[in-house]
Amino acid sequence: MNGKLVGFFLVLLIVSSTTLRAQTVEEATAEAQRAKLFFEAEKAKFDAEAAAAKAKFGTLAEHTNAGGVVAGAGAGKLEASLLGTEATLGVAKYIATAVCDALKTSGAAAGSSAVFVVAEGHVVSFEAFDAFLIQTHLVAEQLSAALVMKASESSTSGKDLSGRTSAATILAIAGNLFRSEYSVNNIDLSSDDNVLTRAVIHAATCRTDYSFHLPGQYIAPTHMTDNRAMIEMRQLDELRRQLQQKQLTDTRVRSDGLEAAKAEKDKAKAAQLREAAERYDLPIDAATKALEAHAGLRNALSTPDDKGVLPLSLITRQAHLAATLAKDGYLLVLKANVLGGTSYTKKNFWTFLGSMPFSVTGGATASYTLIDGNSSNVIDSGVVARSAPYAKVHRTIARFQDGVPRKQEERVSGK
Repeated sequence: MNGKLVGFFLVLLIVSSTTLRAQTVEEATAEAQRAKLFFEAEKAKFDAEAAAAKAKFGTLAEHTNAGGVVAGAGAGKLEASLLGTEATLGVAKYIATAVCDALKTSGAAAGSSAVFVVAEGHVVSFEAFDAFLIQTHLVAEQLSAALVMKASESSTSGKDLSGRTSAATILAIAGNLFRSEYSVNNIDLSSDDNVLTRAVIHAATCRTDYSFHLPGQYIAPTHMTDNRAMIEMRQLDELRRQLQQKQLTDTRVRSDGLEAAKAEKDKAKAAQLREAAERYDLPIDAATKALEAHAGLRNALSTPDDKGVLPLSLITRQAHLAATLAKDGYLLVLKANVLGGTSYTKKNFWTFLGSMPFSVTGGATASYTLIDGNSSNVIDSGVVARSAPYAKVHRTIARFQDGVPRKQEERVSGK
């Protein structure tokens, strides 16, 4: 191969010197014709050799005398992903250190304070719990009103509620051998908030002092006795029980009064007994509507949604989280704003001969906010960015072992 290259450059020098010796246009034209025929023959020979090599070894790297090198689709993505992951770990370590310092500065109680770590796209909402409190309040009002309604009172408007929710000349050919083309291309990487969330929890050295949680964790049954949602439901159930008892009593009194009116011979007394008995119609009807509202709420809370989740389960989780945050808890909201990479490609004749055609880089940017659960004040917040310098792809792969660079392992372990 080296002999062929030397021969190629000798031909270029011979043709160039011959062209310079030409004294007339005709002589120059004739020399150019001979050179053209020579190179056409050389090209045909090269094409034949390339076809034979392809048949033996498969498709080779495409190239032209313009120095082009074609990389495969997605080339460099793996290496950029590794560098991006390294940057994410660095960002997570910075955030974890900042958060631990902020907790100590704010006076968070070691051993009892809870830190709920959540990705911004999954910030816990208390809408279901708030709506539940409104619904239970309205139903409780309706049950209470029906409970105290007496036979002599007029009907109040019932509040029914149901729950929902790419040469020309010889010189140009020679020139292309020394020309390079550069290109920079973006590499799309997935930005996952949940990866950042777990990386921060892993890097938090103060986990021995404060308890770090994921808000969607399972709530043990022992948490149910003092759960605000369950307390509200128990109170409603007690009102329902009392109202059911009252309704039974009123219904019995009404029935007895009507029976007595039927048996009374005196028409005036019979009319009085019937009127007194019929006064129970309004409280009995109010009790029926209030009990239906309670049953509708209970049915809505116990009916699974299209994902199989019970609304009451969601509400009890939100109630538990709200109580924990209000007592001595903190909410850490994380966002992986940018995670990406770039490939830097140099294309020329020499890259085709074996030089590495491109380099890659990767980086990450993330933001965080630490909120006091009781006051809702922002204790600490910031934006953190990390990036890696351009590196040859083969060197990048060599730096990583099991997906984690050795230097990063040392930093994480504190060495």
